[in-house]
Amino acid sequence: MNLFYLGPEHSYSYQAAMKIKSVTPDYNLVPCEDIDAIFSGLENPDTFAVVPLENNISGKIVRVDELMRAKNYDIIETLPISIVHCLLSKKEDLSFCNKIYLDEHSQNQCKEFLRFLNLMKFEIVENPSIAMEKAVTDLDSAAIGNIEAGEALGLNILNIDIGDLPENWTTFGLIKGSL
Repeated sequence: MNLFYLGPEHSYSYQAAMKIKSVTPDYNLVPCEDIDAIFSGLENPDTFAVVPLENNISGKIVRVDELMRAKNYDIIETLPISIVHCLLSKKEDLSFCNKIYLDEHSQNQCKEFLRFLNLMKFEIVENPSIAMEKAVTDLDSAAIGNIEAGEALGLNILNIDIGDLPENWTTFGLIKGSL
């Protein structure tokens, strides 16, 4: 059985998929580049997906909500994943960075921290995984992402838990493919 998730490895979606796989080891994890690719894979009734449904700070994940309603998918299970935003870079000091890559949700959830960096250039990308991948190749930059992914990519942790609120979580849903 395939279990689609918003990849790559170590993303928050991957963490949710691994929690599900720990209970049901038969799943073959399949990373997807975007939400639409996940739902395309669900056209087979023997497939499953783990998708982000809602963040307690940012609200519903609009694209997921649209696609869920379009095909009337049922949520089999929900699971919350704690979101701990970190500033990550190949550099060891933020003063050597001239740009921060981040996604829209990170921008909304780390406003106070980002105000202190108002002279820094920000570039909005699709998701934290892409932000971190860019920080790996753009050596004069940093990214907002999670510790596990940052360490896997060889990034240094410059700041931990930079979110505005101490309680930040995203609810993920396990859904089954349709006929």
